[in-house]
Amino acid sequence: MSHPSSNKLNVDIIGAGCAGLSLAHYIKKGSDPKNPSNLNFYGELSSALENPHYWGFWGMPWSDEAISKSEHKWNKWKIIDNDNEITLQSNLHPYYVLDSQSWLRYCGGEEYKMNSKVPVNEKLVFDSRNPIIPTRRLVQEFVGQIVVTKEETFYPDAAILMDFRCNQSDGIHFIYLLPFSKNMALVESTRISESSCPSKWYRDAIKEYLKEIYSTKNYSVEKEECGRIPMVNCDTLDENILAIGSNGGCLRASSGYAFNSIQRQTKKLAKDLLHGKNISKQCQILQPHSNIEKMMDQVFLRVLMENPQTAPSLFIKMGKSMTGDEFASFMSGKAKLSILIKMVLSLPKKLFINAMFTEIRVAFGYDKLSPDN
Repeated sequence: MSHPSSNKLNVDIIGAGCAGLSLAHYIKKGSDPKNPSNLNFYGELSSALENPHYWGFWGMPWSDEAISKSEHKWNKWKIIDNDNEITLQSNLHPYYVLDSQSWLRYCGGEEYKMNSKVPVNEKLVFDSRNPIIPTRRLVQEFVGQIVVTKEETFYPDAAILMDFRCNQSDGIHFIYLLPFSKNMALVESTRISESSCPSKWYRDAIKEYLKEIYSTKNYSVEKEECGRIPMVNCDTLDENILAIGSNGGCLRASSGYAFNSIQRQTKKLAKDLLHGKNISKQCQILQPHSNIEKMMDQVFLRVLMENPQTAPSLFIKMGKSMTGDEFASFMSGKAKLSILIKMVLSLPKKLFINAMFTEIRVAFGYDKLSPDN
């Protein structure tokens, strides 16, 4: 979209969050300033604008603008359990973190007026509201704190994606740690479970982790964030309205990552619209994750649901099976089939075959117990 389009669009967007505002930004950027597109917002402005939190992603060709607005990057990242420490590295696809408030402001989040009513009978309407979440599902629940220590505590050369050296008595539990410096880091306690825990449980877990792993008690909490991310292949909120963002298939069920997929989808959609493509069906909007990836995610979630104690070893095995570049591509929905096969072959065959047959039974209605039901 380096050359402005002479196409003047009239676009209605429901929901002003990451997907809605990113789409508006790419349309506005690609439009002719002398003949700008009309962008109308409906519904609610995302709370991520007033209550900022961090979005993580791997650098990809479509994420150049997000990279320019990122706060920090790491060329190395780790997965750790009691017996293993896997370090992956990529100079081509570093891991970045971005402040949600910074990105939403950059996309014009404070410029648009929100209309309360949902548009009816309009030609171009895109729905970025949250999708329908099935009642029985695994959820990634977390509390994160920006902590500042008096002593030099952290190792800023590598992000820690998952550290399982923490309490595992209440479901799958790991620490996500982004070291911004030797004295400051985002430390996030995360559980994967069908149940919920109070915020105090996570705060205590962070405190215990810093004490046991980093031998530190002297720190201050500068900021706190919390959230719940469904680990599920979601259905669109309204099948009569074109869906984007998490509502349009951008949320990766097995990981909870969505930001990079949202950028890929909305940038492509804006380009298609500005080039005059008639978008009237959901299948015309880029789906960031292939059907085979969705199927693999579903089987993987089944394994986690029925065998939560295996989670640390499974994630370690996955990390060992790929290079840093391959891992970044896999997490960004761009893995080649050869990478997917290599990853599958690294995992316990019996567990996954049993889970696959269970999912087949669910698909044909023989078993009602599914991560998506």
